[in-house]
Amino acid sequence: MIKDKDVKKINTGGIDIPFYNRIKNLGLGSFEKTRLLIDNLECSDHEKEWEKVKILIEDFDYIDFLSKLSRINEQAIIGYLDEFYKDQRFRSEFSQKLIEFEKEDNPYKGDIRFHSLTLYALIRAIRPELVVETGVAYGKSSALILCAMEHNQKGRLFSVDLPNDKRRTLADGARTNTGNYDAGWLVPDYLKKRWDLNLGDARKILPGLLSNVKRIDVFLHDSLHTYEHVEFELNTVFPRLRNGSLVMCDNINLEAGSAFNDFLNSNDLIGYAYRDLGGAIVCRNRA
Repeated sequence: MIKDKDVKKINTGGIDIPFYNRIKNLGLGSFEKTRLLIDNLECSDHEKEWEKVKILIEDFDYIDFLSKLSRINEQAIIGYLDEFYKDQRFRSEFSQKLIEFEKEDNPYKGDIRFHSLTLYALIRAIRPELVVETGVAYGKSSALILCAMEHNQKGRLFSVDLPNDKRRTLADGARTNTGNYDAGWLVPDYLKKRWDLNLGDARKILPGLLSNVKRIDVFLHDSLHTYEHVEFELNTVFPRLRNGSLVMCDNINLEAGSAFNDFLNSNDLIGYAYRDLGGAIVCRNRA
């Protein structure tokens, strides 16, 4: 385990991003400029979800990040982002939920963070049969994963979430919560046919869930970001990840980053990141 004090960091967007030997971070140079362009959009928060797409398409580092993890060319990635922008059904139904979300006292209100859109593009590109995510909260990422699957006309999403309806500060310092809402309430009804939501602690649920699946094409950790919890999730999931699967870890600025880097080291993998989201392609036949 790499100790936090031994890792060089750079501050971007108000958080310290560590440099790890196995993770090449592509978002340290361009993120701040892109973030400011999005923040300065003269429209409501929920309208930014689509207007920001035009800005992200111009961020070469972001497109490069998506291209490396999906192994498709940049123009195809841009095409998927443009497709999201033009999806009128999702836009109409999701916007109404975001407007309600804006009434909440929540630091993330009305804003699809960068990496919900990241997941949309990656799922469209990879066209997975099975995706597993830990951590749902309001369900922004789940909604965009499912939207991509709807465009793919294939895939199923298994989600695990331990709702924080009491608004407690979690062991990793996060305060992400569902408040008075159910976990995943932002997911439009028409997308739920591909969704299996499991409520409870991933330590208890994940082993049983995985015992019933042959392989996972994409895994996303976005639950409790302590070293021990991330280590457990990654080691539990790894035997089910096929050669060529994508494994992702959010909030690598926290202890999750150290756990993810150690996982990559242990399995001789190379990761890429854009600011605080990291990912790697599983390669079991490395020469």
